[in-house]
Amino acid sequence: MNLNIGLFLEISCLVVKSWSLKKLIIKRVGLKIFGIIERIGTKPEDTDEICLQKSLLVISTLFLAFLGFNWGLIYFYFGELLAGAIPFSYAIFSFISIGVFVFTCNIRIFRVNQLVLSMLLPFFLMIALGGFMNGSAVIMWSFCGPLGAIFFSDYKKSYRWFLAYFGLLVLSGIMQPYFLFTTRLPPFMITLFFIMNITGMSVLTFLMIYYYINQNKKVISLLQRIITCETDGYSTPAERESIMKDYIEEAVDMIKTMF
Repeated sequence: MNLNIGLFLEISCLVVKSWSLKKLIIKRVGLKIFGIIERIGTKPEDTDEICLQKSLLVISTLFLAFLGFNWGLIYFYFGELLAGAIPFSYAIFSFISIGVFVFTCNIRIFRVNQLVLSMLLPFFLMIALGGFMNGSAVIMWSFCGPLGAIFFSDYKKSYRWFLAYFGLLVLSGIMQPYFLFTTRLPPFMITLFFIMNITGMSVLTFLMIYYYINQNKKVISLLQRIITCETDGYSTPAERESIMKDYIEEAVDMIKTMF
C-alpha cells in the first residue's frame, strides 16, 4: 500500500514538473513570437511612439485577419461561397499588406489599406448576405474604420472616416429593399452571428474607451503630483527638480501611448 502511494506521488510530481516545463516553454516561445511581431515594420530611427503605433496596428491587423479567416470558413461550410470569400479575402489581403509592410516600413500606406479594408468589406459582406437582417448587422464591423483612425491616424481627421461610415449606413438603408441575395444560413446561425457581431464590436469599443480613460486618469494623477511637488517637503531645489523631471517624463510617455 505504501509502495503504491509512493509511486503515485512520484508520478504526480513528474506530471507537475512536466506541465510546469511545458508552460515555461510555451511562455518563452510566445514572448519570442510576440517580440518578432512587435518589430515588424520598425526602423532604428523610429521613435518610441511610432514603434508602439506600428506594433499595435500589426497586432490588431493579425487579430482581425484571424477572425476573418474563421468567419470565412463558417460561411463556406454553410454554402455561402460569395459571403465566405469576402472575410477570407480580407485575411489574405491583410497578410499580404503585413508582408509588404515588413519591407517598406511605410506605416501610412499600411494604415490606410487596413482602415479602408476594415470599413468596406463588412459592407460588401452585408450585401452578399442579403441586407441587415440576413447579414446579422455585420456592417457594425465597419466601425473599425473610424475607431482605427482615432487610434492609429490623426484623430483630428477621424471625423472623415466616421462620416464615411455613416454614409455606408445610410446607403445600406436605401439599398435594403433592392437586395436580391438570400442567405443559406439557418436561422440559428443568423441569430448566433447577431450575438457575435454585436458582442464583438461592443467589446472592442469598450476596451478602447477603457484604455483611453485609464491612461487619461494616470496622466491627470501625474500632473497633480507635479503641481503639488514643490509643497511635498523636499529639502533642496535640486531634489524637487529631479522629482518633477521624472514625473514629467512619465506623463509624456503616457500621453504618447494615448495618441
